[in-house]
This record gives sequence, C-alpha cells and structure tokens, in this order.
Amino acid sequence: MNASTLAAATPITAWYFLSGVDVQRNGRLPVVAAFGDSITDGDQRAVPNEPVDQNARYTDFLARQLNTVHGNGGRTRAAVINIGISGNQVTRSFIGENAVGRFDTEVLTRTGVTHLLVLEGINGIGLSGLLTAIGIPTPAISAESIIAGLQQIAAQARARAIVVIGGTLTPSGGSALPGYSGADVETRRQAVNQWIRTSRVFDAVIDFDRLLRDPVDATRMQAILTADGLHPNSEGYRLMGEELARLFNRGLLR
Repeated sequence: MNASTLAAATPITAWYFLSGVDVQRNGRLPVVAAFGDSITDGDQRAVPNEPVDQNARYTDFLARQLNTVHGNGGRTRAAVINIGISGNQVTRSFIGENAVGRFDTEVLTRTGVTHLLVLEGINGIGLSGLLTAIGIPTPAISAESIIAGLQQIAAQARARAIVVIGGTLTPSGGSALPGYSGADVETRRQAVNQWIRTSRVFDAVIDFDRLLRDPVDATRMQAILTADGLHPNSEGYRLMGEELARLFNRGLLR
C-alpha cells in the first residue's frame, strides 16, 4: 500500500507492522538493544491519563537522555532499539518465541549492537499461574530455569563482545492478574534478582527493583509509578530511562 495516510486509522499500543529500521551512517555508533517483555515493549494497559502512542517507553526516555546536547555539538551518542514482546518469557514460548530461542535472530543479527540490556523473567514467574487460573493448566517455571536462560543469553552476547547489562525484575505484587502475586511468586522473583545482582555474569546491573519498589511493601511498585501494579506508568518509565542513562554516562557507553 502506498497511500500517504490510512483510511479509518486507529491508534494501537503494540508494534504490529514495523520490526525495525536499518540506517547507514559514516563512523561507528554505539547501539543499545533493550531485550525484554511488555515492560520493555512499553505496555501501559490503556490506563486513563497515561500517554498512548507518544513514545513514553523507558527506551524512549533513555534515547532522549543519551542524545541530548551536553556540549558535544549535537552529535548522536547512541542508538537505542526496542526488542520487547509483551508476555514474553525466558525459556517457555507462549506469546512470541521465548527469549533464549529468539535471541540469535532478534539481537545477534541486528546491525552494530554494542550493548544489551536484558529485562526478562517476570512472565516466567507469573504467566503460568495466570493461565492456570483461566483454565489452561500450566506448570510453574522455577527460578533456576529462568536463571539458566538469562545466563545463556549473557554468555552468547559476551562471546560477541557485546556489553551486557542485567535488569532486576520489578515488583508485581500489586497486580490484579492471577499468578503475579503471592509468597511463591515473590520467593522466585527475589531468587532471580539476587542472582542478577551477585552472579557477576553481567558487565553491569541496573536495579529496577530498587528504583521502583514501595519502601513499605517491597512486593509492590510504588503506587505513583505504576499503571496497573505490574507495568510502570510513564513516570516509572521515565525514571527507568534516566537511571539507565546515568549508568551509561558513568563510562559504560564507549
């Protein structure tokens, strides 16, 4: 179709038609690939007063922060690409191929990727409970399985000399969705996060859990930072993007 506009076009909140744009340029430019699930995709659950179709994902905030002029003559400092799929899991395929399975084609074949942010795992913990609750019996996934998948992703990236940043899993205890709250869910989330923080598998760690969690109830996001108890709102995404930018600006971006 070559029309300049679409008749009866309706805004949507997912990337159905465009998977990426490859742009040629002279000179090397760092490319940051954000690899994850709906929190990376930018899901805000169509919550009232939240921006839709306005580029308010954490990757958008990160790109703006990294490429804001700070005495560098306005040069672009990094490209940021979003490779998030809502509902994606690390080791089990349900909505899209699992992260381990899609990593090669969706990250390693992208032109010029120099840095990788991995934020995956909360659906591996919660989605099986949700599916079981709606009549699709689904076995739980262990923290050890999620950790093994994340370790494999990090190893593949580092073998290609890609700088790998691990993102801790954000709290989901405030979600109304079955499967995303409860003692077992929190135990597995904490186990994955402890491994991310201490394993030294990643070149750097960004502690999104610490950034967004409620200081009184660590199983939940701060109410002012979440759209639905599972996904950040635009303010939460802004904080995530700015925290990432600070990490890159401390010398990680090279």
